[in-house]
Amino acid sequence: MTFDEILKARVHRILEPLERYENAPDVTLIQKLKNELVVSEGEEILGVYRSGAGGAEHMIAVTMSGLHVYHGNWIHLEYSEMTSAKVPLEDTDKANASTILVNLKSGDVVSIPIVGGQGKLRDVWPFLRFIQRVIGDYHARHV
Repeated sequence: MTFDEILKARVHRILEPLERYENAPDVTLIQKLKNELVVSEGEEILGVYRSGAGGAEHMIAVTMSGLHVYHGNWIHLEYSEMTSAKVPLEDTDKANASTILVNLKSGDVVSIPIVGGQGKLRDVWPFLRFIQRVIGDYHARHV
């Protein structure tokens, strides 16, 4: 399987079951996101995770090349630049976790808010699994 095929399979198995994730969202939302995001020519938006109420700034766009996250402006986290991800538990417990920290090759660490779910079923855990698996998949095929 190619990386693109594996990525789409991971989205289907891990992210699609999440209530706040919209796979292939409506055309209006995609157009709004493309107007706000810096999306490369031909970059396919696979879906959107709504990490809170409100506009596009509370969404995480999942694309074929990475994640688009809003931090005052849109940041494109390319899968190729990610080295690891974790949920910090220093100030909270697993049932209240709501942030994923993604380490980049540059040494930067980017915080991604994932607020859906409750208790042991918080969305942060499957989203973390998705990111960790995709990082592994990418680096296994692009050594």
